[in-house]
Amino acid sequence: MPEHETYLEKKWMERHGIREDSLHLREAEGRIKNKQGREHRSSEDYRMSHLKDINLSWGRHLHFAWGLALKLFLLSLTALVHGLLPSIFTSKVSDEVHKLNQELS
Repeated sequence: MPEHETYLEKKWMERHGIREDSLHLREAEGRIKNKQGREHRSSEDYRMSHLKDINLSWGRHLHFAWGLALKLFLLSLTALVHGLLPSIFTSKVSDEVHKLNQELS
């Protein structure tokens, strides 16, 4: 069984109902880490930091992301058609991907 480092640590463990055996110590450590993780994940700053970084509201971000997804989907269909019929859309996909890259940079 692990020994307490200090008298204060022993009292803290007793107060919080933590026994000294390794199983209970691991369980207690896991509960503490889970609680800290939930607190971090539930903070407003954590969830919205990306939106603050790019200076967009949630609705504008959603609109932009879905618009981008639609463009990429249509470009993938264009690439499939070009794969079947190489004589059409010869540079359409690469040109549009280049434009999107400039827009996102």
